[in-house]
Amino acid sequence: MGLNYEGETSEIRTDAYHGTDLASAESILRSGFIPQLGIVGVGAYFDLGDDSSARERALEKAGGSFAQAVVIRAAVHLGQTIEVNFELNPQIKVEFQQFQKEIEQRFGGKIPMNFSQQKELFIQERHPEIHSASYFQTRQNQLTVAVRDSKRIKILSVVTLTGRVIQSCF
Repeated sequence: MGLNYEGETSEIRTDAYHGTDLASAESILRSGFIPQLGIVGVGAYFDLGDDSSARERALEKAGGSFAQAVVIRAAVHLGQTIEVNFELNPQIKVEFQQFQKEIEQRFGGKIPMNFSQQKELFIQERHPEIHSASYFQTRQNQLTVAVRDSKRIKILSVVTLTGRVIQSCF
């Protein structure tokens, strides 16, 4: 599949879905995924197991146009992954809260970054070995993952919500 990293035995998921608009999908096909800052730090964001959230996100990004809404299905090599849902991972919550106290001291009080930026700095400084960050969204019963290295992503298909196939590797 081209996603194996020598010596790694971590999970490869072929049920990773990314919702976007047609113009962005075409850009991704040309240049690959460019990791962006989001809820669990920097990464290319995918919903695992089910494309329903990606379909909703695609429709939102496409301004309600089914013809412009695109779901990208990919295989992702997760590598070392950290769960940053603090309700599900209380150990990380405690570690993160300690980290926040440290950065408050570093900056003399108020932390000059938003919560997502704080999580990214936390991962960079405390867990630099991490390849992916995950967040289980309990309301939607959906696992979202941010893949930090775009070389860990292989696009399998790109399809509009009208069913038009833009690209398929099947």
